[in-house]
Amino acid sequence: MSEKVTLNCAGCAKTQTLRPRKVEKCDRYFCGHCDFRPPLAPEGQVSSVTNGAAGGFRGYRHETPDAEMLAALGRARVLRDAGLKRIGALN
Repeated sequence: MSEKVTLNCAGCAKTQTLRPRKVEKCDRYFCGHCDFRPPLAPEGQVSSVTNGAAGGFRGYRHETPDAEMLAALGRARVLRDAGLKRIGALN
């Protein structure tokens, strides 16, 4: 019989038991059905949320962005700002 791990939701008492190979490495895991919200990333880092990181749990991790991620974030901000400007929410 293969080894299994049990993970706890960061926001409630729900648990999930599964094989280690079914778990993506994250800082914490949460069920998505409680009021838990991942904390803001520390200065200089970004938050990454993965749906299905551990069975039915989502996972989050804070990481330092590399050059490629910084470029992607810059492109996303340009698109966001263009959309907000178009609907009049940004001057």
